[in-house]
Order: sequence, then C-alpha cells, then structure tokens
Amino acid sequence: MSANKVIERIFIKGTLKVISPISIGSGNDKNTDKDVMVDGYGRPYLPGTSLAGVFRSYLADYTDFSDESMELKYLFGHHNDFKNKIDSTISNIFISDAHTLDDFDIMVRDGIRIDRRFKSTVSGSKFDYEVVSPNTTFQLRIEVIIREQFEYFHNGKLRSERINPVEVKRLLGKLLYALENEKISVGAKTNRGYGLVKLINTEIEVIGLNDYERFVEFDFENLVNNVSYHDWYKPEEVSSYIDITADLQVESSLMIRSYSFDPEQLDQVMMRVGDKPVIPGTSWGGALRNHALKLVNKLGLSEKIVENLFGNVDTNNNEDTIYSRVRTYETSFESVNKEDYQIIRRTKINRVSNSAANRALFDEEYLARGTAKFRLSLEQKEENYLGLLLLLFDEINHGFLPIGGETAIGRGLVKLTNIKINGQPLTDTDKEKYLDKFISTVKGVNYELN
Repeated sequence: MSANKVIERIFIKGTLKVISPISIGSGNDKNTDKDVMVDGYGRPYLPGTSLAGVFRSYLADYTDFSDESMELKYLFGHHNDFKNKIDSTISNIFISDAHTLDDFDIMVRDGIRIDRRFKSTVSGSKFDYEVVSPNTTFQLRIEVIIREQFEYFHNGKLRSERINPVEVKRLLGKLLYALENEKISVGAKTNRGYGLVKLINTEIEVIGLNDYERFVEFDFENLVNNVSYHDWYKPEEVSSYIDITADLQVESSLMIRSYSFDPEQLDQVMMRVGDKPVIPGTSWGGALRNHALKLVNKLGLSEKIVENLFGNVDTNNNEDTIYSRVRTYETSFESVNKEDYQIIRRTKINRVSNSAANRALFDEEYLARGTAKFRLSLEQKEENYLGLLLLLFDEINHGFLPIGGETAIGRGLVKLTNIKINGQPLTDTDKEKYLDKFISTVKGVNYELN
C-alpha cells in the first residue's frame, strides 16, 4: 500500500452562500420540534458528512452504486460489497465541517399535516422547526489526494487499478460548477425549495509530487490560487431537470401565516425572510399535490400518477416511500412597500350562540398586492407529465387553485404569466404538445380517461 504514490494534492476553498433556508436537524428539540445543528458556540454549521453525501449523490446522478465510475468510488470511497467480496475503502476527498463566516439568523417555521379529504388540519399534527436564513455564509474547505492507483481488497487479495487524474479533476470541476450555479441543495426538504446554496470566491491550489516545501507550509489561510476548475470541466448543455419559470402577481390578498408570541406584536403576520414576504416551497408543493389529486380523480385516473410525481410517504414501510420528481422553490416578493400590507382585526364566532367567542379577538396582517418570480423544476425523464403541471397552472390562473391560508374567504388567488420552459416562452403549440404527451402516457400505462 505504501508504494501507491501521491501524485498531487488539491486544496479547494470558497464561501457557500445560503440562497434559500436550510433545514439541517440536530436531533434536538430544545427550541422547536426540530432544532438546527449548531456547534459549541451556538452557531449553525454544515457537517462535512452531510456535504460529502450530497456531493456524491449529485455526481452519481441517480446511478446505482455498482455502476459508479472507478474515479467516483476512488474519490468518495467504496462500501462493503459482500456479494462481490469487496472490502470498503476510505475516501480520498476530505470535506471539513462548513462553519459560519459572518452574522447569521436562525428562523422558526411551522408545519401542519392536512387532511386531503376536507382540506383541514389534522388534530395534533402541528409542528415547528428551525432553519438557517438566506444570505448566511459558510466556509467550504476541501482536500483531495490523487494517487497513482485505486487500491482495494477483493476476496481477501489486494487489487490495484490505475486512476485517471483527468477524470478525477473533471468530477471536481463538475461539482464546483454545480455549486457556483445553484444546482445543489443541502439538508432536508430540498425538493420543496430548501437548502439551495451558491459557491462564491472559489480558490484552488494544486501541489505537485515534488513540491515538499509548499506542502509542509500549506495552510488554507495562505492558499495560492494557481488553477481554474474551468480547465478541468466544460459545462454540459443537457440538464437532468426541466426548469419552469413565470411572473407571479397577487390577484387577491395573500396570507402565509407566521405567528408571534410577543404580546406587543400582531398575532399573525405574513411570512418573511428579512423584510421580503415569501411563499415557501412547502406551501407550493402541498397546494399543487392536493389539487393534482382532484384533477386525476375528475379525469378518472389513478392517484398513483400524483404519488409518483409529487412523492408519497409510507409511514408503515420506508422502502415504499417515493421521492418527489417535482421540485418547488421559495417565491420571494422583492419590491414590496409598507402600503402593500393590510392589517385587520378578526374574532372567532361561537356557532351555538352566533356571537363573538370570549377572548378570541386577534389581529392579522396579509399581503394585499405584489409581484414575484415563480419557479418549479421537473425531472427530465418525467417530461411526459409536464402536461399535468400546465393544467395546474391553468387552475391557478382561473382561481381554482389558491395558495396559502384563508382561501375560504377569498385569499390566495394569484396569476402566472410569461411562462417559460428552460428559458423559452411557452406557446399554445407547445402547451398542446405537452398535454397530448400526458394523455398518451396515461393511456399507455393502462389508465383510462373518461
């Protein structure tokens, strides 16, 4: 094993900027039902183990472990393969815990389980959880060792395979490109818009085999940027996701509740990140999924279409849980003034006496108007189901699919215009084509249309 020489060492550092809230739980419930992970000083951090798992998953691109390239296994390690009698190996990429660089803010968000039959909350199912707010920055540090060979034990015997350093660097370049272009999310609820990060201030130093002095004196603080990852990787045009964007405008008032326990503040306010009102990706995911179920039922189709598209959690058997092929994102209203908010006072009604209930007066704030950018992604391999999403957009625009709370009193109506698919305007011809594909697909898998 000692004869397996180190050819190069690659050191990478940069800053991970949080684009959308990160939910990375610690297992503790001191402050909320799910507290964010913090270090000994109470500052949030991203564990290197979590980052390594996310990075490997992105580079593998849904490939089964047994089919991963040798260079990918070399980088991230090989687990025990009892079937083929291959022992596990250590990784040759070392990712440090990413600690915060500047000020940070930990926000609390609420979740609730909805009874889809009655569109009402399930009793006792409310929960809250902490998230790291957008614009928080983390220090990313990575070290990669490139050796002559990939060594592992097969059936008790040492095996060696020559490594292609060019391919290893290509994988690293692909990873850095994805991080710089907001293609990777970390933590939980990533298919609902959480955990999106962007790499900035990327620096790379490569230290060669014979540069012993530089290696001995190396420190990330004195890293010398001597190479660009663009020399290793040329961006691929093919994406694994179909990206859908649109301009969103509030047609009636909008209420995404955020509760306050301060007696001097309003009881309910519009959810914000900083001073910007937002619609969380979780709200979009729940609303779209629920209405998609209504649509397929009206069309006489199987609910499995929706489960396969939006995901499904099997509480009895985790192996039957399906991940979402649709990724929703947080919608942020960038240009909102104080005048765009309205505050009203309401009270709960005693249905028996038809009078105001005792001690049930509350104040609430809602967004009366505003515009934002809407975004949603669909896995490329599920393109045939894009027609169903376009039907949902029509339902939104016709007022049949409101978003947020208090929809029973007219809130939550929005309009989507200027819809684009992968940056190209959606034409009537395109829309008809996608709808035809959807109909043909559901017919082709023995689903019957009425």
